This record gives sequence, C-alpha cells and structure tokens, in this order.
Amino acid sequence: MSDQHGAQSAWVHHGDFGGTAAADGVDAQEQAGMYALAGLDRARWAILAVDLRRWRGGDSVIVYALDRAKYGVGDRDELMALAARLGHLPVVRFRVPVADLLAFVDGSFTRFSARLVHRGVEGYPLTVVGAEESGSA
Repeated sequence: MSDQHGAQSAWVHHGDFGGTAAADGVDAQEQAGMYALAGLDRARWAILAVDLRRWRGGDSVIVYALDRAKYGVGDRDELMALAARLGHLPVVRFRVPVADLLAFVDGSFTRFSARLVHRGVEGYPLTVVGAEESGSA
C-alpha cells in the first residue's frame, strides 16, 4: 500500500511469486472479527485493505481503513463516488499486534483463499490436465 496513491501487489524478497487473495467476513457474534481484532469501530471505519505478513522475525497485520465520518461515506455507492472524485481513497494505516497470523485469519474470516503464481508465468492461463495427491507423482 502506498502512502500516496495506489496499492501494491503482494511481494516477496526474491520476487519468484506474486499473487492474489480473497476472503469472506465472519459473523461478528461468532468470533471477534477483523474490526474487533484491529480495535476499530465498524461504524466509524471502513477497512479497505489488509496486509498479512509472515517473516522470520514474526507475523504482522496491517489494515488500511477509511474514516467514514471524515469523508461522509456510509455505503458502497458513497465510497465509489469518493474514489471517483478524488482519484484515490484516503486511508489510515493501522498496525495490528498479532502473535499468530493464522489465529488472526481464523478470527477474521470464514473463508480465506490465496494463490501464488510464479512471476515467470503471469499472464498465461494454467490448464489443469490431471490431479494427483502430493508425493504420489
């Protein structure tokens, strides 16, 4: 995430893999939920992006949230109108202390999926021509 405009793709030190991720939010009554784990009031803040990082030195989570009250954003249409008007979305970066990245993911999402694709083949569709159990080939 840039401090100015735009978001960066996921990256690694050696640059072998890039990727995307998708996640579904959880019912806040069942588990803490991302807003509670980040210590943010859902009525005031709209979390727009999350960086999940696992490094040798430990795990970290950074959430990027828009101040709904400051920018008069109550719903998705107002968010899109703000983005169109400004050409970017102004967010505040919150570092969330986590001891265990997987526990944060489990407490924040009912479903989470990530795909890492080797950078050398980005842009080429991958066609599955067979399926094997790991270690059987």
